[in-house]
Amino acid sequence: ASDPGALAQLFLELQSLGQLRVDGLITVADAETFPARNLGKHPEVRDRILGADLLVLNKTDLVDASRLEAIERSIRARVPKARVVRAQKGRVPPEVVLGLQRPADCPPPPSGSSSDGHGFASAVVRFESSGTIDTLRRVLQAIPPAIVRSKGLFMKPDGTWWVVHGVGQRISVERSPNPGSDFGELVLIGRAGEFDPDELVRAIQFEIRQPNDRKARKPFDD
Repeated sequence: ASDPGALAQLFLELQSLGQLRVDGLITVADAETFPARNLGKHPEVRDRILGADLLVLNKTDLVDASRLEAIERSIRARVPKARVVRAQKGRVPPEVVLGLQRPADCPPPPSGSSSDGHGFASAVVRFESSGTIDTLRRVLQAIPPAIVRSKGLFMKPDGTWWVVHGVGQRISVERSPNPGSDFGELVLIGRAGEFDPDELVRAIQFEIRQPNDRKARKPFDD
């Protein structure tokens, strides 16, 4: 888009009117031409990076590892918690950029981790409901940058069920039908090898049990 900021503002206005829900703002960058050494001299690129919830770094097969590392250093110098996904030929798993869509009749998985074989790993956290929106917001805002997508289902103390979506630092919450379960669930997808799914599950389970007026402890702050 020639003016992605204006386009994003339009979507946010439509969301405020209840006509759609903004899942996240995604920027696609070319690893071959990305100005890693002088990003500040390219405001049009810099602004796209600053405004993105998720950055897809494409054509990574056409550059070497040192350049990829330099690009990510340049990005994180301005956005320390940037969510960056590496891609080749624009190929990114749909669940990473479009959310986590699991059929309603699919039984919930146990807490644990898995890998999809495409450079991404997932962690599934199950916990006893009920919880609060503030609790999950606090947890999702503190997860490591390697996590690029998240989706949770939980019950509030008043008995209503809610879905929480996360992409980058953007978090949205909306009502959900009763799933007929006594447990909440949080699914996270991130870059394989850059976080420990099992440790993340344990840390999140700990955090969910904590009071809402405290900050998340490590490893979230790493």
